[in-house]
Amino acid sequence: MEKILLVTAVAPSKLTGGLNYTLKVIEDLSQEYSVDVCYFKYKHEAPFTPFTGNTTVVKVVELKVYSKLFNCIKLFFLHPFFTCRLNAGLMYYILKNRNKYSYFYFDFSQMFIYSLLLRNKVKFLMAHDIITQKYSRKNGLLNNINFHFVRFSERLILRLSHSKIFCFSNKDRQLIKDIFNIESNKVDFFINDEIKKVNYDTIRLSHNFMFLGAWARKENSDGLEWFLDNVMPQLGREISFTVVGSGLSRRLLAKLGHYSTIRVLGFVDDPYQLLAGSLGLIAPLFQGAGVKVKVIESLACGTPVIGTKIAFEGIEGVESRHLLECTEPQDYVKAIQQLESIDLSSKRRLREKFLSMYPKDTFKDYLNQHG
Repeated sequence: MEKILLVTAVAPSKLTGGLNYTLKVIEDLSQEYSVDVCYFKYKHEAPFTPFTGNTTVVKVVELKVYSKLFNCIKLFFLHPFFTCRLNAGLMYYILKNRNKYSYFYFDFSQMFIYSLLLRNKVKFLMAHDIITQKYSRKNGLLNNINFHFVRFSERLILRLSHSKIFCFSNKDRQLIKDIFNIESNKVDFFINDEIKKVNYDTIRLSHNFMFLGAWARKENSDGLEWFLDNVMPQLGREISFTVVGSGLSRRLLAKLGHYSTIRVLGFVDDPYQLLAGSLGLIAPLFQGAGVKVKVIESLACGTPVIGTKIAFEGIEGVESRHLLECTEPQDYVKAIQQLESIDLSSKRRLREKFLSMYPKDTFKDYLNQHG
């Protein structure tokens, strides 16, 4: 059985769409390959526990602030985003054991710098986001300087790595081509088994809209707060909302507590029954990059999405009545009113159509064909 070393920036888990994708990739690869995993974690985070006999955790690196600062100084010519997780112990492990593995998989852009250690090895880089695009959406003189530093660093690492690069959409493939003049490959997110188990014969449609996200991520919490400040005052009290996901700050929790129509559930292991029973998912995102997993999951549950152009990036083949793009607060009010009349049969048709058309190109398929 061929061996793969998978190096990822965070402990795989179900907490976010990106981490869950990594979890699913490990599970999928371990059916045919022996997968060794290295990952980073903060002291308070739960460890990753492999689910199969073909998966082994070989190294866990605890994140420390002083090591990030040291890397910034030592590798001053690269943007700190790409150097913050550089670890001497992990570098030593990769170099010492490089001949044990047939393939190397570096997950998230912070891990790409490790690919520079491996000459003449088969390496795969999984770009969850195009970091240059993410930084391009921040305004101001300092942010503009920062953007150019990020673009220089990302281009340098990608071009020197001599690796196969993967992303989640044709939009991102084109970005990589336009910005860096590098070809890449597209893979798709997994549709969770829990989503496939959603049965519309047992779903009860509630007069409710959902917010879903990892709220410790600023782009998510900023969008939720913007909605509270700008859209909620224009809505009637008969419309209710549910907020699902971990990482809400105390300040944002207190702000949500002022609204009797908002229910906060926190992290829910299987939110898909709730999502299928909601009138719509609301995703007011103004920052970030890449395909938003929650949008794919919502459509796979049969639930339309109200959000920004950024929220819908990389989603193809979905009608505008199911992806209601908004810019101004009044756009959200109109979209919410539009979805108040949706019924279960319409949601069932959306679910069936989306699941039938959604591509299922996995990394394991690529590896089996081209590895």
